[in-house]
Amino acid sequence: MPPPPGTPITLAFASFQTVDGLPTKKSKKSRVKMRPFHWNKVPNHMVNKSIWKKTKDVTDKLDTTLLEEMFSATKEKESPSTPDNSKKKAVTLLDPKMAQNIGIFLSGFKIDPKELRGRLTYIREDEGGLSLEHINILRRYQPSHEDIDMFKQYKGNRKELADTDQFMMHLCEIPFLQQRLDLLLHVNEFPLEFEDLEPNVSTMLGACMELYTSDEFVAILEYVLAIGNYMNSNSNKGSAYGFKLGTLVKLMDCRGKDKKYNLLKFLVEQINKNDPKLLGFFTKMPHVEKAADVSTKGLSAEVDVMKKDLTRISKSATQISKNKKSTQQDARFCRQVEAFVKEYEQKLKKLHAVCDDMNKLYEKVLVKYGETTGTGSEEFFSWVTEFIKGFKKEVKDLNVKVQGNPK
Repeated sequence: MPPPPGTPITLAFASFQTVDGLPTKKSKKSRVKMRPFHWNKVPNHMVNKSIWKKTKDVTDKLDTTLLEEMFSATKEKESPSTPDNSKKKAVTLLDPKMAQNIGIFLSGFKIDPKELRGRLTYIREDEGGLSLEHINILRRYQPSHEDIDMFKQYKGNRKELADTDQFMMHLCEIPFLQQRLDLLLHVNEFPLEFEDLEPNVSTMLGACMELYTSDEFVAILEYVLAIGNYMNSNSNKGSAYGFKLGTLVKLMDCRGKDKKYNLLKFLVEQINKNDPKLLGFFTKMPHVEKAADVSTKGLSAEVDVMKKDLTRISKSATQISKNKKSTQQDARFCRQVEAFVKEYEQKLKKLHAVCDDMNKLYEKVLVKYGETTGTGSEEFFSWVTEFIKGFKKEVKDLNVKVQGNPK
């Protein structure tokens, strides 16, 4: 029915728009009550500049009967109880992600935590100290003031703590830990690691470009959006324009009545049924998985550190050459040092320009996917990487070939 004559168009259609100028989001309602899918919706004010404004609703492509069957909120019949002979679950105080990362480190760290303090009193590894790699990792996971306070307040049995927490408690008890680690780093570190840094910068730039230009990845997200909106259709978590990419890792944790069946498996099945060409989307994103191991901020900082190291090296060479007691051999050495400095100044100048391009492109990636400005690239790419790894597994389980699938 048209509006009365003289009614402003903007008023006539105001009820169909949100305060951010977006049309009211409507989602197809589920026929039964569904289990909630806990995701973080993209705020409406961030939608306009992101992919979520133009994403298509692919709910009609979903096998909603199967989705409801596997993920309805109806109570399951309880199976006869059996004695619980499982091992008592260890107590953990650490953040789950931090605990996971420390656990990975400990799997290759064969030093008894009780011996660690003694190892920190030796400078070099061949004298009984720690390797440079172990020093760097310990600096990364050294306890914060909050961690120290948290473990001080723990009054339970120490042996009941998880191995990762027991390790962290040992670190908390080492006096002046940060000062010890910083000292060992400066003594052992080789400041000019250009050959290691350059490919990492190239990898991050490539990963940003792949995410920024991938239409197939966006199409995958459209399926996830449709699934989430359908499952949350009867709650305030529904009718979402988009979701934070951290949601992707939750697909594996949302399980159906069959505990071996989760939303990620459902997603892959639906894509295989409707758009099988999308199954190999990850083959066009070879840099993304590698990017989870580095960060844009870290790479830029390393370039700056190298520039400062070159300045210090140059100043030291100048001081030697100007000393009254310097010899011809000293002068020759200083000339070689200055030549080295000039060579790497040019290389670092070019690498610094690449870092600028990388940082600018990463910010565009965050805007494109509706992510908060300043989100760390390490965390951001870890979400995508974990999703890709899980996606690959489900594709493999389907026993289907994908175009360009790497070995």
